[in-house]
Amino acid sequence: MNTKEDVINAIRNRRIRFATVSGVMTTKPGIIDWVDRKIPEIGIITTKSYQVLPNPGNSEPIIVEDRYGCFGNAVGLRNPGMNEGILELSGLRRRRSLRAILNVSLSASNPEDFITLVTGFGDIADMFELNFSCPHAAPGFGSSIGAHPALVSEYVTAVRAATERPLFVKLTPNTEDIGFAAEAAVSAGADGISAINTAGPEVYYEPVTGEPVLSNPNGRKGGKSGIWIRETALQCVSRVRTAVGNGVPIIGMGGVFTTEDVQRMTAAGADVIGLGSVFAQVTQSNIPEFVKGLTHGMERSVPGILRPRCSDEVAYLNRKRVARYKPYQVEAVGEEGDLRVISLRGKMHAEPSQYAFLWIPGTGEKPFSIVKTDPLTFVIRKREHDPGSGKGLVSNALFNLLPGDSIMVRGPYGKGISPGSREDKIFLVAGGTGTVVIPLLYRYFVNMGREVEVWIGTRDAADKKLMQRWVLQHVQANIFIDDNGVCKVLKEMEKKLHSSPDARQPAFPGEAAAPLKKPVFFNIGPLPFMEHAAAIEREAGASPKSIYLSLETNTMCGIGLCGECACGDTLTCQEGTFLSLAYLEHHEIDLGNLYHTHPSTMKPAGTVQGAGREPLKQAPPVKEPTAPVSAT
Repeated sequence: MNTKEDVINAIRNRRIRFATVSGVMTTKPGIIDWVDRKIPEIGIITTKSYQVLPNPGNSEPIIVEDRYGCFGNAVGLRNPGMNEGILELSGLRRRRSLRAILNVSLSASNPEDFITLVTGFGDIADMFELNFSCPHAAPGFGSSIGAHPALVSEYVTAVRAATERPLFVKLTPNTEDIGFAAEAAVSAGADGISAINTAGPEVYYEPVTGEPVLSNPNGRKGGKSGIWIRETALQCVSRVRTAVGNGVPIIGMGGVFTTEDVQRMTAAGADVIGLGSVFAQVTQSNIPEFVKGLTHGMERSVPGILRPRCSDEVAYLNRKRVARYKPYQVEAVGEEGDLRVISLRGKMHAEPSQYAFLWIPGTGEKPFSIVKTDPLTFVIRKREHDPGSGKGLVSNALFNLLPGDSIMVRGPYGKGISPGSREDKIFLVAGGTGTVVIPLLYRYFVNMGREVEVWIGTRDAADKKLMQRWVLQHVQANIFIDDNGVCKVLKEMEKKLHSSPDARQPAFPGEAAAPLKKPVFFNIGPLPFMEHAAAIEREAGASPKSIYLSLETNTMCGIGLCGECACGDTLTCQEGTFLSLAYLEHHEIDLGNLYHTHPSTMKPAGTVQGAGREPLKQAPPVKEPTAPVSAT
């Protein structure tokens, strides 16, 4: 770990160019590790804001994009609590030595809880950032502190006495004079200032429906981030620099998207530049090159002269809104048991395995796999509604839609899949409502000239009837109904795989036998189903690199900001849900933990499941995960 002097000197001497900001992207250990390995230009990695007790945060929608690059968010300080946070970050520390400075963000409503937090994370953090700035938090948290210099002084004085780690105070623009708050923090013992957090909060109205978007129970409000707070951020950083003088390090953030923005923030007085909302406009796989582009632009710039926007980094920016809703009207519905097919009037250009969010104003939104693109079609499984947790609220509302009703859709999200080699034979293996993604995948691979074999399991005759009538049209598939809780489709597939010859028989006497094509498996469905399928496929000789599982991790924003969807070091909301068994084993991912969506149930990662299996007769019955039809 870095000493206090190391941290402060590295920042003041500007040996560190960039930092991630709290609550954006680097909210899970796997993504922290990825940034540390892949983006050397980022010298400070900031965690989510941890609290003493778990906080489930707000339900979806948690993000809105008013115009390009201008976001409102109300995540609600979602975090697993101090004890789980210590397990997360200490596990990361044990696995490898971090290159970057680990900045642990903390949130509390009283000095005593802040002291508990700095004590608990004391052996993990290189530095602390005190969140005195979140504008949409509950009363007593965030900007409730930072807006009042006297409270800032009181809190910092108490925390300073409890730790020798570097203390940075993150300030809000929601104060009469941010300079007074900065002076109070430094006078009380803070080592530096982070500025600014999101502005606002405000209520964001969707223009077509006129309804508020965010579900925050605290007035449906959310903080403003991104391009529309850039000028405010620059003014605040400049005021902080004037107030604290040249000797106090400042991490400046707010609407930084381009090299020009970096230059302006630096000129305003920032020693390190925080990058946050811009990551919604850059897919994860392009972020390393994007940040490198920002760095190269700074190295080529002439002091005092701002560069034009045609810079290296701009090539990696998405130039359109990523969270825009579009209205659709329900064209038709089909129903069997607790499944409903909803076909909308209109289409959406989407690739296989992509998904979209369905939003019912006043109720909420959830992500769902796209069944058909024209007409745009989804399959919904009705859930029992739990008013206490909110589970099942959206699916019940969707289940009640009738032809002529309206619904809002945003997307598509995620990446399509690689077509692979012509030497591949594609196996599509699906259970439950995982079947809904089969048609797009099937047509995609067939059109690419691949040999495709489809295996599908349904839990009852009603599911099979609906899938055959509404989903699997023009798809040649082996379909089996579960047999008294035993997943019959996997049993039959196992027989077929073990009976397959090593080579195809020649069609005519004297003709050489063609070699068997390499099998590539795509498994979709409930987690127990996929785990068992992967074990069968591996035992049949398939490489772990050729066995893929569609992992429906907890996706809340869909645009790479909240980081909740992370599986290992991959943001599945951007990079796609299909991950290979080799990837899961390499990252030692405990698949069961990916489906814990409440922070209080999160557990540290263990080893990948599915490497071995019980006899087939003991395979668990098909049971849908928390969000069975959602792609992530």
